[in-house]
Amino acid sequence: MRTVRRSPTTSRGYNGGPFFSSGGAKIVYRVYHPKTEGQIREYEALLKEDLTRPSRMEIFVMDANRSNQRQTPVTARPTVFPSCIRTATR
Repeated sequence: MRTVRRSPTTSRGYNGGPFFSSGGAKIVYRVYHPKTEGQIREYEALLKEDLTRPSRMEIFVMDANRSNQRQTPVTARPTVFPSCIRTATR
């Protein structure tokens, strides 16, 4: 059986490390969205080689149906820790 993995969003950039909340209603994930043309070119060049560059990432939360995507405030710490690890890409 083959597991198909997909990004939590369709936004350009890195969207990874998704986890469901313990109740399964929310997904928390890491994000890096390149903003300048130079950042976009660099991101796409690395992507062609299946690479990513370490960078400052933001924490986003969305509903389990992938709607209502929003960034957590900088001062917030996500408290979505599942009792067992279930990634959102399975």
